[in-house]
Amino acid sequence: MQNCRYEIFLLQNNVLGHIRNISPILSQFRNSQFLAVNGRLKRLLLGSPAEMLDLDLLCREHGVKPKGVIHIGAHEGKEL
Repeated sequence: MQNCRYEIFLLQNNVLGHIRNISPILSQFRNSQFLAVNGRLKRLLLGSPAEMLDLDLLCREHGVKPKGVIHIGAHEGKEL
């Protein structure tokens, strides 16, 4: 899942811990609850605002003057 830009969290004793690196030791947590979160939303769980697309900046950088915007997000965190 990390290859698809997801971050892994472990919920244990009502505490959500961020798992930075997957390792075999995690197999000891068979009855634990894991949470996979898109990387853009990780900041929400860690107390910071989520990263969002800065459409204004992107348009300026690429010389685009839009008349409207359609934002589409896919199930793997990919965007169009």
